[in-house]
Amino acid sequence: MSAGQSFTPTAGLPVKARIGGKVCGQARTSVYEGQVVYAINVSADGPGSMAGCGSFGKPVSFTVGSRAMAATATWDNSAVAELPLHPAAANSIFLPIILKAR
Repeated sequence: MSAGQSFTPTAGLPVKARIGGKVCGQARTSVYEGQVVYAINVSADGPGSMAGCGSFGKPVSFTVGSRAMAATATWDNSAVAELPLHPAAANSIFLPIILKAR
């Protein structure tokens, strides 16, 4: 997990995996050999609270704390995947300047 603008990963931060906006996996960051890491299980589509979760090819997005991560994954239950997370760029809004003619 990498740091970014106004984001420094620390142990104990919540990690959430979302599919179509639905939380389908939750974990917390930890420290391993001096690095902040995470391990998360993203649930498969199923009945009840798992309805709408993972099925082959669905995109998975991640947040750490309240920050969206730039990296995404494609749900696939055939293998474990390594996905380094880093924060998405902060959104900037540019507003026009309106000057009054003299």
